[in-house]
Amino acid sequence: MIPIGDENPRYSFPVVNTVLLLLNIGIFVYGFFHPALYEAWMREYAFVAGLFWADPMAHAYRLVSYAFLHGGWLHLLGNMLFLYIFGDNVEDRIGHFSYLVFYLLSAVVGALVQGAFLGSSTIPMVGASAAISAVVIVYMFFFPTKNVVTLVFFGFFLVPVRIPAFFYIFMWAVIQLLNSLLMVGNIEFSGGVAYLAHVGGMGMGLLWVLLGPKRRLRARSRW
Repeated sequence: MIPIGDENPRYSFPVVNTVLLLLNIGIFVYGFFHPALYEAWMREYAFVAGLFWADPMAHAYRLVSYAFLHGGWLHLLGNMLFLYIFGDNVEDRIGHFSYLVFYLLSAVVGALVQGAFLGSSTIPMVGASAAISAVVIVYMFFFPTKNVVTLVFFGFFLVPVRIPAFFYIFMWAVIQLLNSLLMVGNIEFSGGVAYLAHVGGMGMGLLWVLLGPKRRLRARSRW
């Protein structure tokens, strides 16, 4: 099921979410046309568990920088689609500055959870999916009845279907959890997907729902 939008109006312009989208896309597109430079960025800024645990202070920046690099067009577009659909409403709900702090903290937590299981591994991890997983979980709890417009295969045709956010995201979360459990016992199973980082981000999202600041929506002009 491929989400293509949601039916959830916002009441402020998503400044932070827009900047995050532009940064992620801009970095990848620039790197696409400068492959040698992008490879160097991958070596320098990807999260590598073995390097981090060997000297956490020297490599602490990787806990954030990895989240602005992507491994390919499909990786980038999939992440940016989810961020575009769900991020604006979460930013609208919790406020611009809080959203930025929440997003970056979620990237850090996702890397730490993945790194805790990888130990001394030299496998590099990149992508915004840990932070986006946190955003998606917050959306599920703050807007459970809003519809997510999803493309579903019926035979040979893709048909748009409206699914309440709670059910759509709950199904997505179960898949992440199941894959992460399989990954614990067999890292090769992941196929290069950092499912444990997704779970770390999901956990951060749940903590924010329970403990984080929540700005109430106010009636005002819609953008």
